[in-house]
Amino acid sequence: MKSGLMWAGRVLLVMVIAIAGMAIFNLCPPDGPWPQPPWCSGSPFNWSFSEPEDVLEEEPTPFVPVVTESREEALVSMAQSLFLSLTSVQTYYDQGLQAMVQFLPGGGGGPMLGGYPGGRGGGRLACVRPFQGSVPFNIPEGFTGPLAEDGFIPAPEGACAAGVRPEVRFVDQSGEPVTGERLAEEEVSTIEFDALTGQNPEVQSLERIISDALQPGDMRLTTAEGWNEALWDSLAGEQQPMDSLMEYQLWNSAETIETLGADSIEARMRSMGIPEVVIEAFRQSDYHGWFASRHAEAENALASMEIIAAFDGDFNGIIEEERSFTLAEPGEMPEFGPMTGSGEIVFDHPTLGEMNFEVEFEWSAWDELGRVNGGELRMIDASAGYEIQISFLPDGTKEGEVLVDGEIIGGVEIIVDGTETSMEFIPKE
Repeated sequence: MKSGLMWAGRVLLVMVIAIAGMAIFNLCPPDGPWPQPPWCSGSPFNWSFSEPEDVLEEEPTPFVPVVTESREEALVSMAQSLFLSLTSVQTYYDQGLQAMVQFLPGGGGGPMLGGYPGGRGGGRLACVRPFQGSVPFNIPEGFTGPLAEDGFIPAPEGACAAGVRPEVRFVDQSGEPVTGERLAEEEVSTIEFDALTGQNPEVQSLERIISDALQPGDMRLTTAEGWNEALWDSLAGEQQPMDSLMEYQLWNSAETIETLGADSIEARMRSMGIPEVVIEAFRQSDYHGWFASRHAEAENALASMEIIAAFDGDFNGIIEEERSFTLAEPGEMPEFGPMTGSGEIVFDHPTLGEMNFEVEFEWSAWDELGRVNGGELRMIDASAGYEIQISFLPDGTKEGEVLVDGEIIGGVEIIVDGTETSMEFIPKE
């Protein structure tokens, strides 16, 4: 009896030691009809001396220290972000304008009349940002689509810096905005832009229209009146009411387009050995008026852009901008004038609270890489008495100052690396 009890005690002691070891090393028995001990996952028991295996295997959340910055550093950081956003908007619309005004169909003795890269001005579009490369001739879609009644054209999502949603409206030499309502009032018809490019299968291309009009053996082509009947009247019959900014711009270039079209057709006839009597009759025909129902006046030429940049990200607010330019010959690069802007921006800093800025800038010059090298940017937090001034100098240098209640408390170091610009606050010694 006594030996039996001793044997049972030894067995119990071994079990206690085994269970204790399993608890210490978090060892679990295989799944079965028996319940799992309290330190194992899925256990029905709760044991305060241990945690389930799946909890112990979770990595603790790392400690992330809170990085604070002074109001001066925050002000300079905001100036950098705002400057980069404004230059992004400027670049997008500047390059969109360049692509639009450089487009001319055919010309230069080309083999056809129609929009193709070999046309005048067509080879100088490589500078346009890649984002616009998905649309014909790198011209923004908003420029070629029907204008809104108020004339404003929004930039597509992703075209500019994050958190800014800009839109643009163009103004002519007389100071009148180009709007959808105005285009309807002008009652001008032109050959559609899609017909010039030949890239829309739903719109008959200009080359196809010309090919269908000029049939071999047509004796009408031996007289000027015959050319008018066979070709120019047929082309004029394809005119449609203009409804886009692109068609408005082409309307301003109508005389040049009509001359280029005639030159292109004559060059093609000479290359084919067409008799001189036909070519002479062609020269005497009335090729003016086939592209547009009437020609534009000098005051109708585009002269400036009105830009509204709405911020909805780190910043909130609106900055209104204006950019003047001069268009020389059709198909040539525009000559840009100064760019000015002003507005109010609010930034809710995570530690410093709400910061309210009045923003003013005037940029007058740019270098060969498109970087501002003439003008100023000012940001004023009137409630706190803070002001930051950034100057862009013609020699390529940049200067910045931070003021509190009119007193300079530090400078701004501006670092330019390629097309990237960064700013850092330097306390006054």
